[in-house]
Amino acid sequence: MRYIPSMRKGIPVSPGVVVGTAYCINDVFVRPERRQLHEHQVSSELVRYEAALDQVANELQALQKKVAKQVGQEEAAIFAVHESIVRDRAFKENVSRWIAEEHLTAPAALERLLTNTRRHWPKPTIRTSRNVSRMSGMSSSD
Repeated sequence: MRYIPSMRKGIPVSPGVVVGTAYCINDVFVRPERRQLHEHQVSSELVRYEAALDQVANELQALQKKVAKQVGQEEAAIFAVHESIVRDRAFKENVSRWIAEEHLTAPAALERLLTNTRRHWPKPTIRTSRNVSRMSGMSSSD
């Protein structure tokens, strides 16, 4: 993968500046494999998906503990939210069902879930951005 520096703008959710690696969810799921799994591949894909969920949940727990220790409980709480999404029964069941019944790869099933979920979220507006900024203690000029 080629590194292309870019500046992304978004909605500020907490004051401060952070320098580090940021991952854009669209970059992770850009054009997931659209091939259909063969019947004999479905069970191993389900096992692979479950193992990945467990690994992600464990990494999120470790990250939450590390951030809580270094920065504070309140700042670390976002990782508990992420973990709850990963462990959510409906989340897991939808993805597993699409793998089992439609023979989708795990990345393709996850991409479908994200696309379906995104349709239900309101699009951010400048007004929403200002409200979030105000709640976080940042002004829109920061």
